[in-house]
Amino acid sequence: MRQELIFVCMVALCLSLALAGCDKGAEQKAELESVRAACEKAEAERDNLRQEMAAVTETRDELQGQVTRLTEQDKQLRDQIDRLTRSDKNLTLQVTELTALNKKLMEQMEENTGTRNQLTKEVAGLKSSNEGLKTQLDDLTKERDAAAAKEKEAQGIIAELTAKLQAATGAVTEEAEPEPEAKPMVAIETPVTEEEEEEPEVEAIKTPTVHSFDTARAKIRKGQSATLSWHVTNAGRISIEPEIGSVSALGSKNIKPSKTTTYTLTATNSGGETTATCTVEVR
Repeated sequence: MRQELIFVCMVALCLSLALAGCDKGAEQKAELESVRAACEKAEAERDNLRQEMAAVTETRDELQGQVTRLTEQDKQLRDQIDRLTRSDKNLTLQVTELTALNKKLMEQMEENTGTRNQLTKEVAGLKSSNEGLKTQLDDLTKERDAAAAKEKEAQGIIAELTAKLQAATGAVTEEAEPEPEAKPMVAIETPVTEEEEEEPEVEAIKTPTVHSFDTARAKIRKGQSATLSWHVTNAGRISIEPEIGSVSALGSKNIKPSKTTTYTLTATNSGGETTATCTVEVR
């Protein structure tokens, strides 16, 4: 705009010089010099303005570059924030899953601990049962040996009575000469009468014995399981109710009641009946 202003001033000056005439040469020359000075000043200002404009343009370009770099950095930061947000969500999910897994493992460990305690108790019961069976075996062995000794003694008595009978039968034959059919009757009646004079005592049959009937986990949560174990001797029939039925003298059973249940073990033989109970509480 300054260049246009300078151009207009020069045109106006030239017109004024042409109109004034040659008689004003000195004044026109002075004015021309003034105009030239003004033009030189305007050109100097123009150059300064160009330099300032170039500096401003350079500054603008630098600022534009900085803005571009900041924009790229902002985009990178936003991408990092998005990745961190997704990573945080994944970590939250993983923590939730690990918490649930830890809870499940704790429940399994508690159940395994109860099972281990139950197995330990069952092993102790089996050891006790083994000792009882050994004792019973020793008693049976002693009874067998006593019965064998009695049998041997009875055989000796029978042999002795048979010899006496044969001697008596021979004497009767020489004196009275009885019929042959009468000899075996005499031989049979004489020893039987002597043996049956003493009647054996009948021993009373004892009722069954319940050594143990229990569980290592008397309190469980709904959905969990427990194990019943038992040890019974001298029983002809053993049953557990409800839902289990007939069982052996020594054993265990995995149960999963839906509510608090009392189990009843019934052991019977010809001597009578014995019962025992075990309650499993479901919370």
